[in-house]
Amino acid sequence: MKRNSRFRAVFTASAFLILLAGCTASGDNVGGPASVAPGAQTQGAPQAQSGTPASGQGESNRQWGGLGASGGAAAQPQGGAARQGGQSGGQAGNRRSAVVTVEVQAARTGALTVENTAAGAVMPDTQSSVAAGASGSVKALLKQAGDWVDSGTPVIQLDDAALKLSVRLAKATLENAKINAGTSTAGGATGATSKLGLQLQSAQSSVSSAEKNWASAQALQKIGGISGSDYDNAQVQLQTSQANLESAKMAVQQNILLVETASIQLEQAQLNLANALIKAPYAGQISVINVHPGEFVSQSTPVFGLVSRSKVISFSVSPSDAPGLPAGTLLKFTINGATANTQVAQTPGAPLNGLVALTAALPASVKASLGTVGTISYRVVLANGTIVPLTALQSAENKTFVYTNENNKAARYEVQVLDASGTEVAISGLNPKASVILNPPPGLLVGATIQAVASAGVGARLGGNGSVPAVTPAGGQRQWNQAGAGGAPGAGNGGAVGGDAAASGKRQWGNGSGGASGAGAQPPVEPNSATSKGGQ
Repeated sequence: MKRNSRFRAVFTASAFLILLAGCTASGDNVGGPASVAPGAQTQGAPQAQSGTPASGQGESNRQWGGLGASGGAAAQPQGGAARQGGQSGGQAGNRRSAVVTVEVQAARTGALTVENTAAGAVMPDTQSSVAAGASGSVKALLKQAGDWVDSGTPVIQLDDAALKLSVRLAKATLENAKINAGTSTAGGATGATSKLGLQLQSAQSSVSSAEKNWASAQALQKIGGISGSDYDNAQVQLQTSQANLESAKMAVQQNILLVETASIQLEQAQLNLANALIKAPYAGQISVINVHPGEFVSQSTPVFGLVSRSKVISFSVSPSDAPGLPAGTLLKFTINGATANTQVAQTPGAPLNGLVALTAALPASVKASLGTVGTISYRVVLANGTIVPLTALQSAENKTFVYTNENNKAARYEVQVLDASGTEVAISGLNPKASVILNPPPGLLVGATIQAVASAGVGARLGGNGSVPAVTPAGGQRQWNQAGAGGAPGAGNGGAVGGDAAASGKRQWGNGSGGASGAGAQPPVEPNSATSKGGQ
């Protein structure tokens, strides 16, 4: 009896141990954090609700209670409303899904630009070096450097005594020419009574007399009533008188030119006299005075500098940027922490010392003194083509290519790089409406099944209004969860395995780190179990 009792006790203890080991092998001992769908958004309170799976048939059919899709409640992500975790379940299995989660972004067609900057200085719109219009000694300085003047304001006075004498002499010369031409009104002479007029009349009379004599000589010669010498003299007399008449006419024409010349000389003398008073050609500020009283200056000698009241922004760019900045191109001018819009005011010219000088209009809102320096910002087109993120480019074997999403399958296209700027690149050889994969995972195969996630940073998945549930084992079913506004991934309470429960041999789920933004993941899958039901 004692031996049988001892045998039964040992048998009972062994059976208990075998039963405990069998429970562990069938999935009661769950280790590690719950699986979480890539990019999924968790929600919930900071602490996960602990729950013990309810017992089922043969400890295989379990109902998980108090667990979210990730085995625990997750923290709400930063930057958006939390998504409500849903249920995910599926048939038990040892294989995982072959779906690869990738980040995608739509390509676009357009111009790839780059923003460049240049130093811009506030300068006067017009600056001039004013020269003397006449020769003479400086008599007086009527204005000083720094004075603001209007157009026509006298600045420097030259000694005009000699210039006044030149005017008087030019007047006398003109009057004499008019008298000779018979056009003067001072002496009462007219064209008919002037010296040249009388000479012209005498020449005309001589021609008329010579013509009569010549006609008589011809008549006499026919009847033999004139000697040969008299006949020749009559002919010579006619020719001489005709020549004198032409000379008188030429003298009259020359005297008309003399009158015109004398008139021009008088105007020049009067202009020199007026230029003895040097004036400002336009409104502005006198920047410098180059002469002193008593100093002799010649015509065209610079005597003072003048700058206009209106201001512009002067800047220089490289010859490669200049063609992209025609007149009217929009710019930004930043000075003293304030930015204002402006535009190019001139067409680019030839390079000087390796740079092309340009000007831009100074915005009315900018109050800056001459010489103030700011920053000009402008955009230059580098290339036109299909624009994709730089992270979409891949290279191998001296070839450049990108992966695209085509009906949730990975495709690859070889492309040519036109130019790059910042985080974008212009390429050719790709459909401009393609959806490119960013940072494709190593070993991504053409034709592989992919799950596309938008790269907009809002946590939304492509293909629907809801979030994609966590990946379940093969044959499992998914339930789409409603999504609010997304946000950046936040820390979640994962569903790590807690301590041992009571003598039932089951594990109690405790708090753990993990989780991701989006819908919660499913609870751990037990091998050989029938079904598993996600928690609320």
